[in-house]
Parts: sequence; C-alpha cells; structure tokens
Amino acid sequence: MMANKSLYCLIGDPVSHSISPSIQNYAFRSSCVDAVYFPIKVKFGELGRCIGILRDLDVKGMNVTMPHKMEVIRYIDKLDETAQRIGAVNTIVNDVGTLKGYNTDATGAVEAISEAVGDLKGKKATILGRGGMARAVSFGLEREGVETKMLGRKEMGEESIGREIKDSDIVCNCTPIGMNGEPSPISSTLMRRDLLVVDAAYATRKTELIRNAEIRGCRTITGLQLLVNQGVNAFKLWTGLDPDKDGMMESARLRISENKRRGRRNVYLVGFMGSGKSSAGQLIAKTLKMKFADTDNLISKEFGSTVKNIIEGLGEYEFRMMEKRTIEALSIRRGTVVATGGGSVLNYDNIHRMKESGLIVLLNVSPTTVMERLKGSSSHPLLNGSRGEIDYQKVENLLSARKHYYDIAKDAEIETDGKGVEVVAEEIIREIGGLK
Repeated sequence: MMANKSLYCLIGDPVSHSISPSIQNYAFRSSCVDAVYFPIKVKFGELGRCIGILRDLDVKGMNVTMPHKMEVIRYIDKLDETAQRIGAVNTIVNDVGTLKGYNTDATGAVEAISEAVGDLKGKKATILGRGGMARAVSFGLEREGVETKMLGRKEMGEESIGREIKDSDIVCNCTPIGMNGEPSPISSTLMRRDLLVVDAAYATRKTELIRNAEIRGCRTITGLQLLVNQGVNAFKLWTGLDPDKDGMMESARLRISENKRRGRRNVYLVGFMGSGKSSAGQLIAKTLKMKFADTDNLISKEFGSTVKNIIEGLGEYEFRMMEKRTIEALSIRRGTVVATGGGSVLNYDNIHRMKESGLIVLLNVSPTTVMERLKGSSSHPLLNGSRGEIDYQKVENLLSARKHYYDIAKDAEIETDGKGVEVVAEEIIREIGGLK
C-alpha cells in the first residue's frame, strides 16, 4: 500500500520517559538514514510475543531496557561474545532475518569512565545492583583491569556501601533508584573528593546522587552520558556509520528541556473502523476539558469531500499522505484528544509523532462487533463487498493485517466489545490517568 521507513525501536517497561528516540532519530536524520525509532511498551510476560511481531515487521534493530535485558536472550538467534559473557543484551541487530544480540552498555560505560579517570588498570569499583546494567558495567571494567564488587539490593545498607566504597576509586549506581526522584542510594557523608560517582539512572534533572556528589566535590558521570554513549555504539552496529555524538547529546538535552515545559499531552485513540474512537473521544475531551479532533473529519473538511470519495477517486496512498500531514500538524498541539483513522498506524512516522507528543490508546474490537456497528453503512470502501454492503471476510482480513501495527503503537488497550461509549470512555480515562 505504501513504503515505510526502516523501523528501529526500544522495548521495555516503562519506556514513555525515554530520551532514546530523540537521540536515535537525530542520528538517523543527520546521517541521512531513512529510518524511524520509537519506544514500545512491553510488559513482563509479553516479550516473546513482541519479538515475534517485530520479526514479522522486519524490524532492523532494537534497544532493550529493563526488565528484559536478560530474558530477551531466550528469543534471539545469536549472541555476541561480550553479551554472552555478561548474560545481558541491550542492542539487537537484524541481519537478514537473524537476530543477533550485543551489549553496548559495557562499552559505553567504560568509554565514559576512561575519559574521566584515564588508565583504569588497578582501580577499584563498587557497583550497586546485580541486573543487566550492573553486569555490563562490571564486565567492562574488569576487562580493563578494574577490581569490581557488585552489591544487590539486600546488600545496599549504608554500612555495607560505606565499607565497600571506602577503598574504591569508582562507585556506580546501576539500579533505577533516582529515576523518579527517589533519595540517593548513597549517603553524601560516604563520598570523598577523589571518588568518581557514576549514576546509570537518568531523569529530566540530575539525580540526588549526582547533585550530592557534585556538592562534595566528586567527579561525576550522569546516566544521560551513559545513555548517549551506548546509543552511539548501538547506531554503529545497526548502520556501520559513525554518528554525530555531540549532536545526539544536544538532542537529548533539548528533549529534556522541552519535557519540562510542555503542556498537557495529547491522547490518541487508534483502532479499527467501528471501534468507537470518535464517540469515545468526544466524551473524553468533554469530561477532561480537552480539545477534540477527528483526523478523517479534518481531511474531509480540507479536501471538501468524504473519505470514501477521496479513496475511491485518488486512491488509498494519497489519502494516507493526507492523513500523515494531518497527524503531524496535530502532534504540535497540546491537550487534544485525537480520534485517528483505522489505518493511521500503518505509517511508522505517524506512530513516532503520536508517541512523541502523547499517549496512544488502542480500542480493540472483534470482526463480529464491527459488522454489527457498521451494518447498513456504505461509507467504508475498504470493507464494502460487491453490493456495497460490509463484507465480513474483508473485515477479518484487514483487521488481521493491521493487528501487529496496533500492537507496536499502543501504550494501553481497551476492549470495546459489548460496552457502551460511556463505559469505554470511563475506562480510557482511568487508563491514561495511570499512564501519565
């Protein structure tokens, strides 16, 4: 129907906070690579199914974040030696259908620490955490001749940490503590001026650990530095190109700054024809005192014709280009509930724009319910049979063809079968309240 850009993505939970899309999309643009990168929320227990979907969609590369860095090994085909020894993967390359796992956390962390302290041989490091990031940093440092000690959550009492970092040159927090404003896992009284403090957790502002370390005169490395470093190395694996590292860092900082001052995020309703996006969207907008927009209505108004006439007259490709321009314009707005067309998610740029500016809620619907709700309608040319009526087989086939796209787009999902619009709207409001 239409050509898509190459797809790269981040999989994990949570991912809506991630700065990686800004970093990687800048790298693709500045390197003239026709690709798009966006986050996909993958809950615990859904990883295998997600990897299968991304295989089917021929994803070119992935980043993997918590809680999947170790479990993902079960679902890929090959492991780089470093990733195998660490036992964790944060980067996947699709090599003509073969998914190969790498670990760029180790390389990125060592690069940042080496820049700060020079020769690492003979140094000592205390690593907080025992997860994928902790294992990567520990492995990378040990390979450079550093003596490391990892402390799990149960070992991270003040006395234990104080005993370990007393003789350490480097301390690295590899837990998520601090990403959401939690207190520092290390008391400032334990820090000294000759200590290098590294925090793999990153947020929209410096974590308490980094702020305290700076006050105590310690050298510091932030999670944002580590994120950009590993992102640079991931990009090299995917494309074979050297990206603009300084530009990637500036893009990350700009995105953080925008996030701090952004207004109310948009809510995008996606789903098949007959799922109730427009009726639920209007009710949600009224309840939450937000603006409302319907992409099909906006296109019809601009072109002066119905969607049916546009598709039948100009073809679906031209309609999708209109839809893409409409979603791009809406993504600049704030505080808008947007009911999208059933095929809006077929374009990866659309998904990226929606995720970047808001939350995407999938309204799920069965073929049987679509038939019931659209009975007697002749305004859906992609579903109409030879006599102009809705054709069940067309509904089933088109819904099946779009399912993978709905799955990678959604931040949340609401079942609509057997429910009135008020119930659906209430469930969506509850869901987006939890996501924000």
